[in-house]
Amino acid sequence: MKKHKKLIISLIVTMLVIISGGIYIGYQYGPNFNFYLVPPTPKRDAMLAFNKISSTGIYTENQTQKNRMTEIRNDISNKHTYKEIYPLLKQALAIKGGKHASLITPSEVKKKFHNTKHQLAALKIISYTSTYQNSMDHHHKGKDTQTQFIIS
Repeated sequence: MKKHKKLIISLIVTMLVIISGGIYIGYQYGPNFNFYLVPPTPKRDAMLAFNKISSTGIYTENQTQKNRMTEIRNDISNKHTYKEIYPLLKQALAIKGGKHASLITPSEVKKKFHNTKHQLAALKIISYTSTYQNSMDHHHKGKDTQTQFIIS
C-alpha cells in the first residue's frame, strides 16, 4: 500500500512538472507561432511586435537610430493602449524597414474589408506575405519588397 502511494505521488509530481513546463513554454514561446494561452495585453503584444521588428528589420542603424529604438522600447513599456502604441511601432518600422515596411491596424483592415470573411482572408494573406518576404529578403537583396506587420 505504501509503495502504491509513493508511486501515485511521484506520478502526480511528474505530471505537474511536465504540465507547468508546457505552460511556461507555451506562454514564453507561443506568440512566435501566433499561439497564446491567454490574450496578450497591449503592452506585451507591442513588445512582441517591437522585438520582431528589431530582429527582422533590413536596415542597420546608426547611433542616433539605436538611441531612438531604445527610447521607443522604453515608451512602449509606459503605454497601456493600442492607440498609444501604434505610432511608436510605426516609428520603429520606419527606422528598421524604411519604405519596405508598414503597420496595418485592425481598424484599417475593417475600413478596407467590411465582410468578416474578407477581413480574415486579408489578414492571412498579409501575414503570409510578411513571413514570405522576411524569408526571401536575404535571397533578393536588390529587389524592392514590402513587409507588413499586423497587430490584431
